[in-house]
Amino acid sequence: MSAPAGGARCRAGATLQRLRLHATAGANGSILANMTEASERIAAAVRAIPAGGVLSYGAVAAAAGLPNGARAVARLLHAASSSRGLPWWRVVRADGRIALPRGGGFEEQAALLAAEGLTVGPDGKVRKA
Repeated sequence: MSAPAGGARCRAGATLQRLRLHATAGANGSILANMTEASERIAAAVRAIPAGGVLSYGAVAAAAGLPNGARAVARLLHAASSSRGLPWWRVVRADGRIALPRGGGFEEQAALLAAEGLTVGPDGKVRKA
């Protein structure tokens, strides 16, 4: 099997290498002891979203200085939202909808957003109450 045209695999691999989390096993069993600089910027951007507000994965990435880093935001939230206390529920798709599937976190995210005064329509779109 040949590599993707234009060396896309190499560029993607290099990007992942730069953005990956440095996992270490801490004494307290935590998965993440250190985060890369880019990961810290993403975490800061997520923490800056006010209660009752939402941003898209792409907007968080742009705020962190990573204009094409929406997937890096998703990876970080999946890997570190609990251990870093990130308000992951305030990050949605670019079209304003919850990205998680029903039965796979959708309901939890909708409830957390509702607790902050937002409504989630039957289509999964988040709206101000």
